[in-house]
Amino acid sequence: MVPHTAIQVQLTTKIDQGGVIETHQFTETGELTQKGTTLYLRYQEHQGEQPAVPVTFKLQTDQLLLTRGTTELRSQLLFQEQQTTTGQYQTVYGNLALTTQTTKFQVELDLPHLTGQIAVDYQLFSGDNLLGKYELRLIFNK
Repeated sequence: MVPHTAIQVQLTTKIDQGGVIETHQFTETGELTQKGTTLYLRYQEHQGEQPAVPVTFKLQTDQLLLTRGTTELRSQLLFQEQQTTTGQYQTVYGNLALTTQTTKFQVELDLPHLTGQIAVDYQLFSGDNLLGKYELRLIFNK
């Protein structure tokens, strides 16, 4: 069982939208908590002058739920190896249904030393429209 612990989070996201590639990198202080067999990794993401955005990774044995944002503007994406799953992007104007096709889902944890790595590659769709191809890499340690 992992106690409620402060950790360092390094997140890199690579986005390919029709051949236009963007890379975003964040290094943040977060917290790691375990409830039963579920691991929660939480932090505040800072982007320049914009307000900090709460981010939660909910990791279970065979899936990862990524939640970003606040009540007014929030996204939830579910990842499972080689699966197509549904998620949503919630705005003040309503919800937009999103679909993820996960092509890579790799998790390496060393919980006694409070370190780990998560790698997720996926395609993001709104209806039949491909919004982009994403590569998410997260490393955390105490």
